[in-house]
Amino acid sequence: MCLTMLEHLGFVSEHQLFFSTYYVFRKHQYWRIVTSFMYFGKIGLIFAIRILELIRFASDLEAHTFGPTRRAQYAWFLLCSSLSLLLVGSLLSIRFMSYPLSWILTYIWSRKSRHMHVTFLGVLTITAPYYPFIELLFTLVQSNVEFKDIMVGLLLGHLYYFLEELWPREMPSHGYHWIGTPQRWCVKLNAHSTRVELFEAPVAQ
Repeated sequence: MCLTMLEHLGFVSEHQLFFSTYYVFRKHQYWRIVTSFMYFGKIGLIFAIRILELIRFASDLEAHTFGPTRRAQYAWFLLCSSLSLLLVGSLLSIRFMSYPLSWILTYIWSRKSRHMHVTFLGVLTITAPYYPFIELLFTLVQSNVEFKDIMVGLLLGHLYYFLEELWPREMPSHGYHWIGTPQRWCVKLNAHSTRVELFEAPVAQ
């Protein structure tokens, strides 16, 4: 959001922010890896909707779906999604990863909250699994966001959901998680979270 405001005020331009393998690896402009995930386009209706829904779905996934005891799994999910986007984005020439990542979060939230009823723009009440597709239609009508960016986010979101949720339930998988969170990752992040909580905890008088 800050980058969008800076671009709107003229301090930076989109040309300085988008992801490009040429600029990253040949010109050593490594900041583009980060800024491509932080810039959501010009200020407008679609920008406002994506920001509000990103905050809503990301916070709900962290607080309830994964929960405080699974922060390492949530961080691993974000890391896998980001690395996948960088790989696919390089092949398909996707300039900004922020929109596809927000669609991944929306899709995962809708699948993990499939029994929840949600209101779209205060007008249409639907169950969560249909939400990404209703928003997809609305977005394509209202904005010039590339269909490719949206579909990459939805397809990667479905791929993660399949490998993490559906495939381990099948008999041939024997419960194996292809993208399961590594144990070392869990130990390190949980240990870090414990230290932070102890540091922030009020001292008893």
